[in-house]
Amino acid sequence: MSESRNRDHEQAKAWLKAYAQSRCERAFEELVRFYSGLVYASALRLTASPQLAEEVAQDVFALMARKAKSLIDHSSITGWIYVTTRYVARDVMKTENRKRASMAKLGKLKSKGTPSVPPDNATPWLDEALHKLREPDRNVLLWHYFEERSFGEIGRRLGKSEVACRKQSSRALEKLGSILRRDGYIVPPVAIIGALSAQLCKAAPPAITSGIL
Repeated sequence: MSESRNRDHEQAKAWLKAYAQSRCERAFEELVRFYSGLVYASALRLTASPQLAEEVAQDVFALMARKAKSLIDHSSITGWIYVTTRYVARDVMKTENRKRASMAKLGKLKSKGTPSVPPDNATPWLDEALHKLREPDRNVLLWHYFEERSFGEIGRRLGKSEVACRKQSSRALEKLGSILRRDGYIVPPVAIIGALSAQLCKAAPPAITSGIL
């Protein structure tokens, strides 16, 4: 785990608390910087549109700002952000689909909709499968693959041994594989791990922070 990422994670709750208690804009900017990659990558997979992904990200962080006080004692800010991104993306896509349907009826589109082009190396199955996991299993994977925390660190966070957390992670990966098979996807374990490592976070456009603060 990189020292800078560890330092940012340790300070994430402090930034959130500072913003919740005193509306410190610098603290919130740091939170956006730290989590923007996770939010943008998830939104991009779910919407297949960079423009809509930016819209989702702005909505997620605006919601985070409104709920800052209630999130201070949340068991996993990362988990909350990941799940919230999914719900916001779903609502944005519903609005977008209605808009496209209306435009099509008015003859402004040649078809019922203009399909988006999936981003390179996108893994649309990843978010659906993660969403179906139990929250504790999903959080362990997010902490390990996004926050880059060791199983020893996760164990101390949960009051478990490193071995127990490693086993929980392995079982969670097996459950992901089972979920994917039920959904009709045949994804090798190594590909699941690769997707978690490579797809959970992407560099987010600077425009995401505009209009939030």
